[in-house]
Amino acid sequence: MLKRLLVVLLLLLAFAYMVFAALNYAHQPNTVVCSDVCIEIKNDALQTFVKPEDIERILRQQNLFPDSSKRTSEVDFDALEDLLCKHRLVERAECFVSPSGRLMIHVWQHQPILRVVAANDQYYVDVNGRKTALSNHSAADVPVATGFIRDSVCLDRLYSLAQLIRTNETWDDFIEQICVEADGGWTLIPRIGDFELYLGQPIHLERKLNRAVSFVRDYLPQMGWDRYSKIDVSFANQIVCTKND
Repeated sequence: MLKRLLVVLLLLLAFAYMVFAALNYAHQPNTVVCSDVCIEIKNDALQTFVKPEDIERILRQQNLFPDSSKRTSEVDFDALEDLLCKHRLVERAECFVSPSGRLMIHVWQHQPILRVVAANDQYYVDVNGRKTALSNHSAADVPVATGFIRDSVCLDRLYSLAQLIRTNETWDDFIEQICVEADGGWTLIPRIGDFELYLGQPIHLERKLNRAVSFVRDYLPQMGWDRYSKIDVSFANQIVCTKND
């Protein structure tokens, strides 16, 4: 019985502390001076496309970077987040104040899965299918799409292919470039070998990729990597190869 009462008492004390801490924190921003600004890029483990100094420069250009004399209650968090999210390298931003008065700015950068080199523009397409800018800091190791990329339908199909590639480690290691031909057919340029893989029209892509990669992996090493200049998997149930001269 005594043990049960002690447990109940401890739970009540813990609850009371949580309520006190929450109320205390809720009132702090009205009086606490901004002691420091901490900018963190939360998803830069693999590659860095935007750096903390870029974020600071963006905020300073719009006079939104808080100095040490500003109270945290005077910081417009919505304006900070809205401004950062307009940047083409930033996917999401969160701003908040720590109990010590430190302004925390957490930024998530876009994660590219495809680089598009169009007639008058270059950009990435991220995992959600959104266009995002190239970075001055690093280049994403993703397939590059070139050629006659004329409309959003073609871009949507390229995004679907890029999604297929990224979910298959073999394809991801193998495919370097996607060329959109004038007639609408697609040609893949592999990372190894001096040949082209012709897919034809962008339909049944997964089936065609499986046949192409299986042929290259299982047969080409025996025949020689320079034996063919073109491997055509656009036809059903057959692969047509063009020999090098």
